[in-house]
Amino acid sequence: IDWKWWQDTSFGLQCNEEEELGREGQNGQKGEDALLEERVVAQMKANWPKTLAAAKVHPYYVLHRHLRKNQALQPKPTFLGKFIGGEPLYLRSEVQDLRTRTGWERQGRKVREEEIPKP
Repeated sequence: IDWKWWQDTSFGLQCNEEEELGREGQNGQKGEDALLEERVVAQMKANWPKTLAAAKVHPYYVLHRHLRKNQALQPKPTFLGKFIGGEPLYLRSEVQDLRTRTGWERQGRKVREEEIPKP
């Protein structure tokens, strides 16, 4: 390979890529991650649900009333500052599925004795 030709050819690509990603480090991973995170946040903010029906089927957000009986929000969920019908909107990624002891055993897991609630 003619390295001088390769450097001359790829120089324009490297400069444009560094500007787009906002690289400051040598490997550029940090800049790329930041760019992807910005895009995801912008997409999520652009797609706020406006009605109760839209919130029920939204892939990123959920209302507490739309959780099933075997679901719960994580302790101290992230409040997004948005309300629909007077209820706060939460991230769907913070919804946890709840299982009984037999449900965990069906998954091939074992519940420790100290984790079993006592009446």
